[in-house]
Amino acid sequence: MIAIGQDSGDFLQTSSLADFNTNLFGTKSRRIIKFIIDEVKSNKLKFSVVNKKENISVLIANLYRIIYLGLKHYCHAPMSPGYFKDIGKLTNRKIGYNGWSETVRIFKQLGYIQTVKGYEGWFSRIKYTDKFHYDFIEKFKLDPQDILKTRPSITKKNSKGVEVEVKNSRRTYQVIRRVENYNKLLLSTDIVPGKMDATTGAKTPFANRTYTRRFVKSNLKLGGRFYGPYWQNLPKRYRKLIKINGKEVVELDYNAMHLHLLYSKINKSLYDYYSFAEEPYTALEYDRKIVKFAFTACINENCTRKNVNQVLGQRVSKALPDLFERGLPYGKIIDALADNHPQIGSMFYSEIGHEIAYMESRVTDYVVTVLTKHKIPTLSIHDSFLVSKPKVSFLRIIMQEAFTKLKYKSIPFIK
Repeated sequence: MIAIGQDSGDFLQTSSLADFNTNLFGTKSRRIIKFIIDEVKSNKLKFSVVNKKENISVLIANLYRIIYLGLKHYCHAPMSPGYFKDIGKLTNRKIGYNGWSETVRIFKQLGYIQTVKGYEGWFSRIKYTDKFHYDFIEKFKLDPQDILKTRPSITKKNSKGVEVEVKNSRRTYQVIRRVENYNKLLLSTDIVPGKMDATTGAKTPFANRTYTRRFVKSNLKLGGRFYGPYWQNLPKRYRKLIKINGKEVVELDYNAMHLHLLYSKINKSLYDYYSFAEEPYTALEYDRKIVKFAFTACINENCTRKNVNQVLGQRVSKALPDLFERGLPYGKIIDALADNHPQIGSMFYSEIGHEIAYMESRVTDYVVTVLTKHKIPTLSIHDSFLVSKPKVSFLRIIMQEAFTKLKYKSIPFIK
């Protein structure tokens, strides 16, 4: 039997918390919800809660996301009124304790799920039955594009890293509108991932298919990078297997983009000092990935000359485990890179990472906005972009144009 649930002998790692902003999406959503409501009526069950459609959508989407795609055994949510006070705020009051608990009860009566006790004694862990698998996953042929995590177009955090309200203004309206138009195009596009290994597939959040611009320090000119979709975290070998509207994709990226942005800050070009054939991330013959990673860290906050070896040692061990070596002299690597780039070396350890992120985000904003106006879906990976093969020449032109239009003097080579 295909099912999820918990008993006293199971481990918590096999469970995943329901995400109440993940819903069914598209034309199948309406059909599935209608099917459930018809089932309730034919069985003469009482189900009179407010926002029943939203609760049905969230429950089915999470069971599909967690067990079928995520290979977990359980879906759980604390069955506590107090817990759902915060959930209500996150879902514009569409999901609350009464609606959720009643929806779980109805699904149980219809034979789609079973509930078992969680840690606190509540019947908060849910496992689905063969009937659920047949009536929803098989009958409706659910696939990853049938679920969607909704998220705001922009977010803003204060200096303490706490998310704060984004107030309405002419500027925020313009930013939000561009992100919304971009997301709307993506959601109307057939974006299909290629075949991947089971572990990667289980960890991939397929419901994440829209972007949010994240600003920091309560400032719309700090940060602002585009985050969200699952393809941003896919290894490059899997990104190239994606198909957009049935067509194979090509990924173009800016070479040494952050170095170019630092040169642009002083109104100079990297190529005034380096030839196109030279590798700008050169330092003491260390691997390029290590040098680039060290450079990126040293312009961000919380990285100083005193703690650089400790900070980078920890970060490299997690981000680049295959290249990690104990005792690597990251400080010397950064100093060597600064010696190779004396024009911008003074900006290392200057905590300007958020400024550089904003410069990068403006490039992304320009590229995706132009392509969206031309109805060309593009997948942003921060300093690279994927489009279908027939559109790659146009993408290259717009990527080049972005630096010119934004008056960034140092224009990277596009590869």
